[in-house]
Amino acid sequence: MSGEIRVLLPPTCAHLAPMVLAAGAVPVVDATGDTVPEVLPGAWVRTRPGRPAPGTGPVVLAELGAPVPDRETWLETSVPREVPSGFAGLVLKGRESGGLCGEEDGLVALARCPDPSRVVLDAGCGPRTAAAAAALGAAGVVLVEQHLGCPEIALPPGMARRLLLPDDEVT
Repeated sequence: MSGEIRVLLPPTCAHLAPMVLAAGAVPVVDATGDTVPEVLPGAWVRTRPGRPAPGTGPVVLAELGAPVPDRETWLETSVPREVPSGFAGLVLKGRESGGLCGEEDGLVALARCPDPSRVVLDAGCGPRTAAAAAALGAAGVVLVEQHLGCPEIALPPGMARRLLLPDDEVT
């Protein structure tokens, strides 16, 4: 693994990209929704085919489409597979990830990928999962929900209170 930790930022938190870079991680700004955030140099952007891909860094396509011309493009997928022609690699979503996710544990899916060195794992990664992904040769991991409790994210009060509940489903 190249040691790269990528941190998915909601579009309303794109301004935190310098903080993520300063921490030694790579920000990935989510631009899949209605808001098209400003994306700083050095940051990645997550978008959908036919939607804007702001910034100049690598792009993660949240569904299959053509790679973005003149930009390193990674395909988000929930199944282990070959990297399609024209793509730099895969962002593999294990069953632990949020939203559309895979049917098997991320590490199991990663082990089934033909070239793990071209795969970034999105599977609810903590230190043990990240270490196991590194041992399997992954290109890195992506943190999606793990940082939502940080005060810099500024969750709405109701969501912030929910994170404090002693509830296994939340934690």
